[in-house]
Amino acid sequence: MKKSIVVFLLFLSSPHWLAGQCPTDITFTSQSQIDSFPINYPGCTQILGFVNIHESISGDITNLDGLSTINYFGKNLRIGGNDSLNNLQGLQNVDSIGWSLTIINNSAMTSLSGLDNLTTVGLSSVGGGDFLIQRDSALTTLTGLANLTLVAGHFYIWETPALTNINSLNNLTFVGKQLVVHETALTNVNSLNKLTHASEVSISDNAELTSLTGLDSIESSAITVLSIHNNLQLNTCDVKSVCDYLQNGGGNSFVSGNATGCNSVSEIETACQALPTKEQLNKQLEVLVFPTLTSGLIHIECGEYLELKYRILNTMGN
Repeated sequence: MKKSIVVFLLFLSSPHWLAGQCPTDITFTSQSQIDSFPINYPGCTQILGFVNIHESISGDITNLDGLSTINYFGKNLRIGGNDSLNNLQGLQNVDSIGWSLTIINNSAMTSLSGLDNLTTVGLSSVGGGDFLIQRDSALTTLTGLANLTLVAGHFYIWETPALTNINSLNNLTFVGKQLVVHETALTNVNSLNKLTHASEVSISDNAELTSLTGLDSIESSAITVLSIHNNLQLNTCDVKSVCDYLQNGGGNSFVSGNATGCNSVSEIETACQALPTKEQLNKQLEVLVFPTLTSGLIHIECGEYLELKYRILNTMGN
């Protein structure tokens, strides 16, 4: 009986007596710390505090494999200033980050592969947490974010001059605050076509961007600020969300420094007038009418139906 008690007390005194014991806050400054994590914290799956991954010696951190048991970060995860980390393999089991995710100044990072199971960022933060991708100079693609559906706060893609591909954002539906795409090499934002909410939209200094097609599905009623600046080749801004926002007043609209057709609010409004209006009659007959405001010719298209009766009225209903 005495022997059993001694063994039990020794078990309790061990620093890792409980499987799954995790640190609250932790900073990783070396590869050896990351490699030792599953040894020091066996079975740990959730870190509920702040996590910072920032090497103290340039080039020391090369992988995050030692964090492969983690499926949830409760507060902020910051990965920044790591010169030899080229992807995020090791975080493949993470499905949610409670507060914010920041990926910044990782000069060798070319993709975000490793975040393949991440679905939400910021749901546990009061006011919504942020997802910031900033100054990762070698980043060419956002591969790894194919399952991301929601960012509760701001979503910044900022000063990533090599970024040409954001196709993995094709399941993103909700950004609670600002959507910012600044200083990238993107030619299009087509893959954002499922995004239905962003309270502010800011597109700036994207020298190769030619069209805002892909932002069509954002509900105009959700937008409070629209900013489109210094996209030298951007000539197509007359997408549904932008047109609807401007038509409804567009009080906080700032547009300049883009190509002709998208160089001012008035240019966009003119282009919006030529967009077709689609009407559904008795859930059978689909009619396209464009332009909807003109003093010249108007085109009416009604699919395969051979007979169409219509009336054209002026703004007074006559």
